[in-house]
Amino acid sequence: MPPDLLQRIEYRVGDEGDDNGPLRAGLADLLLHDFNTRDRSLLRELVAQETAARRSTDDGCGDTLYALCFMLYCVGEPEDCLLLHEAKHANFDAGCTIDSHMLTMRRRRAEMLAFLDERLGDAVPLPASTSTIRSDVEAAFDQPTYSTPEAFDNSMRHYFGLEHPARPASLRPPST
Repeated sequence: MPPDLLQRIEYRVGDEGDDNGPLRAGLADLLLHDFNTRDRSLLRELVAQETAARRSTDDGCGDTLYALCFMLYCVGEPEDCLLLHEAKHANFDAGCTIDSHMLTMRRRRAEMLAFLDERLGDAVPLPASTSTIRSDVEAAFDQPTYSTPEAFDNSMRHYFGLEHPARPASLRPPST
């Protein structure tokens, strides 16, 4: 990702609020209609910056953060549950809006818990909000909010106006 793009999407407070919020929102909207696994680094940075903005202003969740989290969930890399967990804990509204199902990252329970056990045991410092991540991920599997992962995906696609269920094979849930 070009360094100048990182500066342009960075959460930065200016005279009229978050100077770069409109650009992040525009990028999220464009990506939502045509994203894939190659967009992962950009999605990660956008989620991190939008989370910082929401945490700083305590200003709800907003469709930008919600859409970015959904896209990162669709990409499905286990380590990104850490970012989604941070986003979910940015403020009260984000915690209510960002569905816990996203913490499953379209993976199986055993795979996610093994990743977390390994990662939480690493010497790499993690944000304080990760203290509940293992129990939050377990709860996402044990107390699902949707009958199936497909029902969740369909609901999210409907919410964002992405009615057609077809998507690249790289973004389909792993087969069970």
